[in-house]
Amino acid sequence: MYSVTNWQLAIRKEVFCPGEKIDSPLVIDLLFIQVVTDTMSNNCVRMTKKDRLRMQMLLDKNGITSKNLKEKTVLQHKASVKKEIVSTAQTLPLYFTRFFPVTGGIKNPKAELLGVSHSGIRLVHRQYEPTSDQLIILESFKFSEIVELKVTQNGTLRIHLSNDMVIPLYTNRAAQIKSMIEAYIIDLERDSQHVRAVKDYITQESTLLSFHKGDIIKLAGVGQSLNSDWLYGMLHGKTGSFPSEYVVPASGPDAQRNTKEISRNLLGIPIKMQNIIQEIAVSSGKFSMLEFAMRHFRESHSDYEMQRKRNGSISGSLRFIKKPFKGKKSKQTQRSIEEYEELIRFSNSPLQVSLLKLSGSEVNKAALECFLALMQVMGDYPVQIKDKTPKEKAYLNCVHFILKTCVQYPELVDEIFCHLIKQTTANHGAKKKSCVCGWRMFVFFSSYFQPTNLLKPYLYEYLSSPHPDDEQRQTFQNLAMTCKMNIIRGYKAGGRRIPPLYLEIKNVIEGRMTKRQMFYFPGNMTITKKVMAGTTMMDVIEDICQELNIVESEEIEEYSIYASVEKNNQIVPLKHKDYIMDVITHFDCQKVEYSFIFKKVLWYRPIKIQSSLHAVVLYNQMRPEYLHSIPAEGDYNSISPDNKWLIIQLAALQHRADDKVDVPIIRDLTNLIPTVIVDAGKKQQWLNAVDDKLQTMKHMSKEEAMMAFIEHVEKLPMTGSNLFVIKSVSGAVVHESCVLAVSNYGIFLLDKKTKDCILKHPFTEIVSTRRLRSAQNKWFVDVKCGNLMVQKVTRLETEQGSEITTLISQYIQAQVDNKYEQPPETDVIPERRKKISQVRSPPSSPQPTSENKFFGRRTEKSQQSSGENILSMPSSRKTSVASNGDASGYMTSIPSSSRHIPIEEEMASPNATKKPKSILKQRPVSMKSETLNDLNQTIQQNNTSYHPIMGYGSHK
Repeated sequence: MYSVTNWQLAIRKEVFCPGEKIDSPLVIDLLFIQVVTDTMSNNCVRMTKKDRLRMQMLLDKNGITSKNLKEKTVLQHKASVKKEIVSTAQTLPLYFTRFFPVTGGIKNPKAELLGVSHSGIRLVHRQYEPTSDQLIILESFKFSEIVELKVTQNGTLRIHLSNDMVIPLYTNRAAQIKSMIEAYIIDLERDSQHVRAVKDYITQESTLLSFHKGDIIKLAGVGQSLNSDWLYGMLHGKTGSFPSEYVVPASGPDAQRNTKEISRNLLGIPIKMQNIIQEIAVSSGKFSMLEFAMRHFRESHSDYEMQRKRNGSISGSLRFIKKPFKGKKSKQTQRSIEEYEELIRFSNSPLQVSLLKLSGSEVNKAALECFLALMQVMGDYPVQIKDKTPKEKAYLNCVHFILKTCVQYPELVDEIFCHLIKQTTANHGAKKKSCVCGWRMFVFFSSYFQPTNLLKPYLYEYLSSPHPDDEQRQTFQNLAMTCKMNIIRGYKAGGRRIPPLYLEIKNVIEGRMTKRQMFYFPGNMTITKKVMAGTTMMDVIEDICQELNIVESEEIEEYSIYASVEKNNQIVPLKHKDYIMDVITHFDCQKVEYSFIFKKVLWYRPIKIQSSLHAVVLYNQMRPEYLHSIPAEGDYNSISPDNKWLIIQLAALQHRADDKVDVPIIRDLTNLIPTVIVDAGKKQQWLNAVDDKLQTMKHMSKEEAMMAFIEHVEKLPMTGSNLFVIKSVSGAVVHESCVLAVSNYGIFLLDKKTKDCILKHPFTEIVSTRRLRSAQNKWFVDVKCGNLMVQKVTRLETEQGSEITTLISQYIQAQVDNKYEQPPETDVIPERRKKISQVRSPPSSPQPTSENKFFGRRTEKSQQSSGENILSMPSSRKTSVASNGDASGYMTSIPSSSRHIPIEEEMASPNATKKPKSILKQRPVSMKSETLNDLNQTIQQNNTSYHPIMGYGSHK
């Protein structure tokens, strides 16, 4: 019947159900395609012109066009980008909305539609135009404002609001609308600790709580039910009991910014200003900078001036200027409103007083000096050159000055953000590059600092929603969104910690916002990615995983990036929260060769090959580890049949994966069979067996051989183990050097020769780890195991302590976050078992200088030892040195309220050089003393004119 048609049925996402979350990658892809298609089309009436312009800027920023939106290329876009676009579309007022035809009657004659969405309800009028239709929002209401819904017999829906207002709507779908709105309200009130008063309750009893109708009361107790006769709550700082029949469930007060709340927060502001703020906040529900200025800026900047010394320099103290009263009171109020509007616009002259109400003469002085430095960066004020400093260096010193001052005075961070907002708003100065330099400085500053919760919503709104009349602001919307993303990352990662080099500052200010950085895969394959000032290691990992077609967040977290220092072949573990430009700056200051290595670190989840490139990466990582993992069990004749079959099968698969045409020869066996087995003898027999197996794999492709190899190796019990050489272990358990294996089963101490399991601890028994150094310059790792009552510390002597503690921390954190469970004890290697087949071993006859070269999960580059995390937090605990020179000082017991797994790295040597203080965040920059030397000392040895604040070429 419908086999031949000239029409199509399209399925689209109309509305988000209450409590709905987007977790499926397929759903995200479908929503992403829908949003981008509607943005690029002019037929979607759910988007206004302003909404479409906002979405188009976001697409342009991420390089999304109609050409690369095809089904085959949609997976090439980053998962984080697709989520950002879908999340932005969710903030559009009408896009994900279900519309019902209604009639507003006398009170709302223009209302034609009622829109219900996850963000509230809206009365909408449809305006018909010759080219396209347009939806106009008449009124908006949050679900928290709705008190009651009533449906009459004649089909009238009456919406009762918290301000005693009633909205009558006439529709034949009143019951359906009521049930949909009530579902959203129930979802908001679920697990809410707030109730709304439905009538007044006034009492003189001090133990009871008085309130008025419409007040939102926070329940102070835990597990209170409205079925109880009495409840206990808090209102306006007072607590008390009250009868439950006077209240109904309600969402929290943060879900709504109603008129009463705004009025309470506007005390002391002129009435006319209050009306403006209420009109802005209630009608649009947004946080405008004008509202923030009226609330938190100084009352009148014209009434204050900064005092100066005789030589003209700023003293920092304020002086009140008495002015004669002129004109009527209304004109004074009008003039004050215009003054506040002027304070959030561009100024070509320096400030005379700070914008915010700062206390202290030094802080006020620093605020004005930072604004002057910002004007110099933007080119709106002559650059001050001192001590024959080159003009370029003096220009860039201003950026360092602003960063350094915000570290010294944290309360200035909001002030600087206000400076940046002011100088990038309506900037029509004589300097053409003034505004663009201001936005670039905005990007740079936002990668280091985050605003307080007071400024945060207003700053987000300023960066997200440009004023439609400000054409210049629309031009820099991409930079504004970059600033917002930097701030969001900063709240998660803490902001950058190391001061930038001059080259980075120069590149950012001149518009070179990205840097092409190369990353190595196992097997010496490379990939190049663009990084920015606010890019974290997690951002890079997600970007690379996108190339490998890995989209699930749990699987992405199993990968990490390591820094390989060419000098002494050292490896520095990097945390996901580290900023890549901080790491690059650190190594560039030391003038050492380095490279970044991407590899899989955690092995909790079963391996799923997502793409051919993903298979190549895993194969190149697992192959060298397999070749140095199986201990010797004898020659060809003495190995068990199962192990013999597996060794021959894997050898043939490797030969097919190498895509070689020639048959293997004797010298090829070292690249196909574990070294310890080849050295045991019977090479010709192994070669013949591999050659026979290859005859059955003639038609197998290179990719199929790689995936088959990965599948076989994954089944080995200790696949994914990271092995480290331990020189000595405290106690009588081990009397010589051994091997430490760290896997998803826990940690194991293995005999270096027989690979017997000497000692084992699952992660559930590990309380904490700590890295420290003795007076003899020996590095140790303390592993505290046990429970809250009984604990024991095992001290391991190793040069790879930083990598060990970081790896243990990653495994434990994954279990603490309830993402994975500890594997059962039956799967763990039994202790003192002889001839354990699938355990890694070092190559036979290791050289003393590279004893741990092939141990553990490594790339093909040799890695003798691991430097500690260069951006790690300092330890707050003290460590003492025993008389025999060994480090001591264990950590205190862990509180019973939570299980915290600190990773401590302490210096126990009294003669050790004090770690340099980072200019930013007031935290030490930890470095391995032998190779990653003290940052300032190393640079001073290489360049005596280096200054930790001013950089190279400074004599200060």
